[in-house]
Amino acid sequence: SGAVIVRRVTISNPTASSNNAYVTITTSSDANASNALVASVALANITATGRYQDLTIAQPYLSNTAVSGATTSALYVNVTQGNGTATVTVSVYGDVVSF
Repeated sequence: SGAVIVRRVTISNPTASSNNAYVTITTSSDANASNALVASVALANITATGRYQDLTIAQPYLSNTAVSGATTSALYVNVTQGNGTATVTVSVYGDVVSF
């Protein structure tokens, strides 16, 4: 139920360099690219503590579509190309449309 407008996704706080790891963020657990909130992106700036990278929101969520809780109750971070055993913090910022 409910819906949110996603305004920004930030990757930060690496435990080790995550440089050249590729991630997508989707609204489905199957990593289907047609459900991408963030299309595949290299984590080029996540090289050390204190580094961060803002990810680009994909269409249609970038301009005019809220993420509906009736469609998905979670966002899925998919690592399509890993880089060691580093972990990062994924922060999603936005506005609640309804509950």
